Amino acid sequence: MTKSDESESKFLVLAVTLVLLTLMLWGPIRSLSWDLLLRVGGAHANGEIVSAEEDIEEGSEGQSVWFHSAVYTFQTSDGEQMMGAVRGTGRLREDLREIYDPVPVVVEYLPRYPTINAPRFDRQPQPWSGLIWRSMLALTFVSAWIYVLVLGVRAAARRLASG
Repeated sequence: MTKSDESESKFLVLAVTLVLLTLMLWGPIRSLSWDLLLRVGGAHANGEIVSAEEDIEEGSEGQSVWFHSAVYTFQTSDGEQMMGAVRGTGRLREDLREIYDPVPVVVEYLPRYPTINAPRFDRQPQPWSGLIWRSMLALTFVSAWIYVLVLGVRAAARRLASG
């Protein structure tokens, strides 16, 4: 195996690994970007949870695992009626398990892109330290992707130059 073949093999392994890691972490990375955008430029609106569901499944070790979802509506400061949904693990709050009348909730949204929104419920926004830690993790992946792209461009340029 030539040195060129070895470097191409390493490049391929690195690229496949990064693709798999990115696919596995896409949800948290997307969540991070939304959290940061909402933290910096978000507006608040009063909304209502209009429906909620929970389900229980058996985990890999035989334990019970609860999943829940909720659908909410809110009106932006421009008067646009929006709908959003949230999913998570664990039990629903007691007041959301059987909804007969809409339940009030504060919704944070981006005024220019109100489809990016999140209910605040009773929890506080994530502390800056958590956002910074997740940002550093995301930057690590971006840096690795840039490195892989540079390696690929260099390999292609060498191949073209060698004819």
